[in-house]
Amino acid sequence: MSGSVAVPPRILLIGLSGVGKSTLAQALCSRWELPHVHIDGFRREHGDGTVAGEYFARAWFLRACSRTPRGIFEFSGSGIHRAAVRHAFQESAIPLLTVWLVMPHARRHERLAARQEPGTPRPDWKLPVSSNVIDEDGRRTLEQDLAQGFWEGPPGWRAERLEAVASFEILHQRFMELVREPTSRGCP
Repeated sequence: MSGSVAVPPRILLIGLSGVGKSTLAQALCSRWELPHVHIDGFRREHGDGTVAGEYFARAWFLRACSRTPRGIFEFSGSGIHRAAVRHAFQESAIPLLTVWLVMPHARRHERLAARQEPGTPRPDWKLPVSSNVIDEDGRRTLEQDLAQGFWEGPPGWRAERLEAVASFEILHQRFMELVREPTSRGCP
């Protein structure tokens, strides 16, 4: 690992689609020589666009959350599986730094529109609501979870909110400041 920063063994990046979780995770994984564990990777490897494929990919992701001792993990942090992800991390007594990346709605949608990646297999859930409603529900869940300490709790766990509105270099600098902070809200 490069640098003299004591890197938390496990870092979980959460946030809505398009906030830069993958961009930040890939840069940090490269810098710190850590594995990048993300739900979309399991969707591409194990998913087939069906509901069963989605659950199969999620099962692999959950297994990785409970069994991978070091790495940078990422997923939305909301939705019906967030409690299962939290529980999977709790199955080992390894510290976890959770960082909620936040970005203004308009900027997120610009980033989503500019994506060049091939499609990730996902089922069409045929939900009778718009993506804006889903985004708002996800944002609200993330906000409540952070305020209520959902991603804290066990010893060595802490959670922070990070505004992803500046350049990547500034975002990276702010992230490094979070990593250097020894405690947050009284958590070791």
